[in-house]
Amino acid sequence: MRTFIILYAYFSLFLYGSSALARADNFVNGIHCENLKSTDNNHLPPNKLCVLSSDGFEPVWYLWSGQGFPQRFETAPDSMTLVTNFMVSPSQQWLAVESVGEGHPYITVSALAPWLDKAPCKTQVEINPYPGVANLQRWQRKGQQERLIIESDRLLSEQNQDLYQSQLFEVDPVTGKIKASLPALQQPIQYYIDLLSQANQPQEEILEMLANLVKTQEQQQLFQQLAAKVSNPKVKAQLAKVLKQK
Repeated sequence: MRTFIILYAYFSLFLYGSSALARADNFVNGIHCENLKSTDNNHLPPNKLCVLSSDGFEPVWYLWSGQGFPQRFETAPDSMTLVTNFMVSPSQQWLAVESVGEGHPYITVSALAPWLDKAPCKTQVEINPYPGVANLQRWQRKGQQERLIIESDRLLSEQNQDLYQSQLFEVDPVTGKIKASLPALQQPIQYYIDLLSQANQPQEEILEMLANLVKTQEQQQLFQQLAAKVSNPKVKAQLAKVLKQK
């Protein structure tokens, strides 16, 4: 009981003590909350889903109506030690959690409705961008489907290669499939060929990444077609070396 009283006071002071701190869209003193609405599936009164997270302590998840004591979950979504952000999908079917452990980011997507009904929180999707970074951006509706939009400096849709600049990706929470939002990245061979034409890019590293992407006969044929369109003699010679390695 003492723990609940302390937590209740903590919530009241930092979430509702002043208008400047009562923001559900940002972390405030290790607390982050998202509003939940009642649906035909969960039959909940209006609530906030909240997490207490701080370095050195396991994150603790709660439901809180703003009155009475917070209701603590017995199980928690998979995450690293420090939860840095989370987002509930518009339908409240999915919970996306961004966390950090030993400086490395990690994103999971879990089914929310069963967890609200006291079932174990089952992870549907895991995204580990190591040695790069990844951040939650937003949920997006596509007809009856929902997609999680994340940002990363790694080619998450292929082989987790370095992109040299952050890009957006769409995550299907049902299948776990990751798709690059940028059309150019949906054809990564072309993307890296274009990077070679930029003088400020690390040429040798990009060539190595191209070699990693050109493995099957189909990929080699596509590579040859794209390389034939290159007009820069220097880049053309570099691409020829990649083909010789195959």
